[in-house]
Amino acid sequence: MLIAMINNSFQEIEDDADVEWKFARAKLWFSYFEEGRTLPVPFNLVPSPKSVVSMVLWLRDLVLFPVRRQSGDQKGDMELNELGQSKDSSGGSSPCPSRYQKVMKRLIKRYILKAQTDKESDEVNEGELKEIKQDISSLRYELLEDKSTNMEELAELIRRLGEKLSLEPKHQ
Repeated sequence: MLIAMINNSFQEIEDDADVEWKFARAKLWFSYFEEGRTLPVPFNLVPSPKSVVSMVLWLRDLVLFPVRRQSGDQKGDMELNELGQSKDSSGGSSPCPSRYQKVMKRLIKRYILKAQTDKESDEVNEGELKEIKQDISSLRYELLEDKSTNMEELAELIRRLGEKLSLEPKHQ
């Protein structure tokens, strides 16, 4: 029994391994689509348009406002503080969910609903089990009743056949 249970558990884990791998792969893909993330491996060699624009803006600020850079760039410090506060107050996620978060929630919800329906269809609940037991019991009683009826009919036929054979004249 223990071997069967271990085999069953192993089979369930093996069946879910593909789905888990696909979720992990999708999560990794979506991490590249978030704002400010780097591109996947073959594309990270080529500068993205956003990085080019930010580099041009940084060079412009460096050339046009050299005094501001030396005084500590108060604007950049304020942006960093605001960014840190927004992350701290919201628990690490933005107040309005990103497209990635919406897609992931939908995928997870779809996976959970499918797993629940599969589990419900695979398992026999207690009510169905009682119903099956009652059906088997009623079938048993019907078969026993049919058997007794058939035995009575057979006994009657044998009796009639015996009477016929005893009444017929014997041929010599």
